[in-house]
This record gives sequence, structure tokens and C-alpha cells, in this order.
Amino acid sequence: IIGVIVGTVLTAIIQSSSASVGILQALCVTGAVRYGAALPIIMGQNIGTCITAMLSSIGATKNAKRAAIVHLYFNIVGTVTFMVGFLHFSFIEEVAGPAGIAVIHSAFNIIATLVLLPFGDMLVKMACATVRDTKEEKVISAEDQEFMILESRFLEKPAFAVEQGRNAARHME
Repeated sequence: IIGVIVGTVLTAIIQSSSASVGILQALCVTGAVRYGAALPIIMGQNIGTCITAMLSSIGATKNAKRAAIVHLYFNIVGTVTFMVGFLHFSFIEEVAGPAGIAVIHSAFNIIATLVLLPFGDMLVKMACATVRDTKEEKVISAEDQEFMILESRFLEKPAFAVEQGRNAARHME
């Protein structure tokens, strides 16, 4: 579990699973890292990469928060499933190599997607249970929904804000 925490924290800090995988690959070149230690770190990297979506959902709509939570739940459930399935393989005590790290990272994402795809509705229900509807929420009219594309947080990216403004103007015609 320590490896999962290390991978999660490192990836959350640098906000890039690709960079943290690269760091792990560089450590593997020394020959000091075994797959038994690398595997939990890789799983943590997949969980840590969710921080970007979680940060992006701050101040966003309820559904944006739910999408970030689905991403997090996907990686947590995928990690648990993957760890249970791979801890019994004979390669677990071998010295990890950079290519092996890349293969395991890619295999996790492919296998987790294939395994969890049929359970997408369950992930959505879990996210809806986590980010609940409030009684105070008013029903947004179709007209108001058209102008929600003009959120102030888009002003940080002027080119995107201008394009959203054009889209809103087209809807006014």
C-alpha cells in the first residue's frame, strides 16, 4: 500500500502520470527496482493522475464534479482489480525494466477499461451518490443553459473565451 501512496502523491504533485512513469523508468535502469515494488507505484500513478480532473472540477458544475469522481473511482476500482490479479505472477520478483513499466502502465489502462466498461452505469451511480443533487438547485431554463458557456473561469484562456462568446452570440440571433 505504501507504493500506491508514493505513486499517487508523486503523480498528484507533478500532475502528470507520464512524467512520473518516466521517473520510475529512470529508477528501474539502476536495477534496484523489482516488479513487486514497481507495480503498486504504477497503480498509484494511475490514481494520482485523477488530481488534474479533481482540480478542474472545483467551482465547476455538478456534472463536471461527477465526471472527475467517475475518473477517480475508475482508477481506484481498476487498481484493486489489477493488484489482486497480478500479485500472484512469477515475474513479480524480477528486476523491473523501463519497457516493462511502460507495458504494465498501458496494460492497466486497457484491462481496466475492458473490465469496467460493462459497469459504467454503476460508476455513474457511485458518482451521483457522492455528488448529490441539492434541494436548493433550481431548474435551469433552456435559455439560461445557452449562456452557461460564458462561465468566468474560461477567461483564463482568452482564445477559448472569445470562441465561447461567439457561440453565445450565434444563439442570440
